[in-house]
Amino acid sequence: MIRERHTVTYQTRLRLDDESAAALDRYAELFGCVERKLFARLCAGAKASQVKPDFCRRYGLTARQFNSVRVTLEGKMAAARRVLPQRIEELRWRIARAHKVIKRLARRAP
Repeated sequence: MIRERHTVTYQTRLRLDDESAAALDRYAELFGCVERKLFARLCAGAKASQVKPDFCRRYGLTARQFNSVRVTLEGKMAAARRVLPQRIEELRWRIARAHKVIKRLARRAP
């Protein structure tokens, strides 16, 4: 018997003062910026270990913060690769369906 693993996600809403909210907003902005820059560098062929010293220096990150960004990004990339076959199949189905609709509409055209 195969057991399916289910992921459960929890969320909460923090009650923050303006200063704390602003600090977290700045951190989230930095995290997103670093994540996008790292993605671009990895797509260009660089290895995370090669760019780590530069990123830590340039963006004022600790090694642990960089690793957090890297692990998050690797998870997103792995998830995208994992669903790619289903996405391709869905697009093939939609293309086939569009061809049928085009043929049907072409028969109706004056």
